[in-house]
Amino acid sequence: MRFVALFAAFLLLDPQQPQQPQLAVTMQRVADEVVIEVGPVDIPARGEGSVPSFPAARVAIPTDGWFRGYRVEVVDRDGVALPDDVVKVDVLSLAERELFSPIALRVAAIAPGVPSAQLPRIVGYRAVRGDTLIVAAQYHGGDGRRWEGVRARIRFPFVSKSAFIGAFRIQPFSLDVTPPGESHVYDLPVGRSEQYWEGRPAVAVRILGFGGFIKKYAVLLKLEDRTTSKVIWEHHADTTAKGGVKPIPVTRYLWSMGRGLEPGHTYRLTAVYNNRSGAVVRDGGAGAIGGVVRVRGDGSWPRVDPYDSIYVRDLRAMMK
Repeated sequence: MRFVALFAAFLLLDPQQPQQPQLAVTMQRVADEVVIEVGPVDIPARGEGSVPSFPAARVAIPTDGWFRGYRVEVVDRDGVALPDDVVKVDVLSLAERELFSPIALRVAAIAPGVPSAQLPRIVGYRAVRGDTLIVAAQYHGGDGRRWEGVRARIRFPFVSKSAFIGAFRIQPFSLDVTPPGESHVYDLPVGRSEQYWEGRPAVAVRILGFGGFIKKYAVLLKLEDRTTSKVIWEHHADTTAKGGVKPIPVTRYLWSMGRGLEPGHTYRLTAVYNNRSGAVVRDGGAGAIGGVVRVRGDGSWPRVDPYDSIYVRDLRAMMK
């Protein structure tokens, strides 16, 4: 496991590229939580310049146990709470791959409208002391004020490995309407349009729950089994008074023990938009779902292939 992490880190080094300033990232256990802190960063007001961009950072898990979800809090240098939508954070495992593609597993994906995820106490994601995580954060301006010393804290409710929670191990998963290893946003053409990506799960699983993410002008986000021609889930966008879209509520299948996904089936995620602005919206399209699954039977979660070109390309994009 450590060899994989070191090999992947080596692949990401590019001696021809100048080193960018690093964003401070720490990870430590505090009481019944493991906390990742990202920052500080100064966020300028509108018209004062752009928010600094930083490459992703590596952190090591400090202890053994289980993560039971996550939540983010954002504060300025004085500890004053800021809107949680000023930051987007991805936390990746260097050892495990995603369910539908060979890219690094997204342990947590925090985006505007999706600031937290909470699991029941009897389930959790296995955290192994010393394993390497990649943390990529993007800050952006909010209401036009200048904010100084901004820090994002991602708090993972944590249970020790000696607890009963270990009997019900879950794995996070994500699926995007754009191909793996590429940008998660795309230019939105005028009028009605569709964007989709499809793939097969690496192992048989049962979905316990998931949420989704779409942007302004979205009409529909849909997950379907193309092998059986059945729609598994769909969400019709609910707009706000200002024309934006409301967050997608979390769908849970806990009492039914989950919805099954089969390795021999092809699944497609589709985002439908209706751009009424009259012009192409740069990076205006997006569509993704993310949640947790339980591996069926005695199956194990697939490890990464550090030589896979898609895996390497995805990590390189995250580290820029």
